[in-house]
Amino acid sequence: LSFPLSYALYCMVYGHGKMIAINFLSLFVVLGVGCDDVFVLNDVWCHSRRSGTGDMALSRRLWSMYRKAGLAIFATSATTAASFFANL
Repeated sequence: LSFPLSYALYCMVYGHGKMIAINFLSLFVVLGVGCDDVFVLNDVWCHSRRSGTGDMALSRRLWSMYRKAGLAIFATSATTAASFFANL
């Protein structure tokens, strides 16, 4: 459902009647960067089980997870971006 909607929006905004191959390849780039982030967040989430239970524990766990994973997410995204820029 999201692909036809985004394709229609692309055609309306840019006025193109067709989508070129590089646009399809960018989907895999975005997925690759997102997968790195998901692996980092999942690992930190699994290591943060000692925060207890309940609503406050969940908010502490989420805050701790984002605080600890922020630098790692930045590092993985920056290295991926650097590798793509190096190939230009």
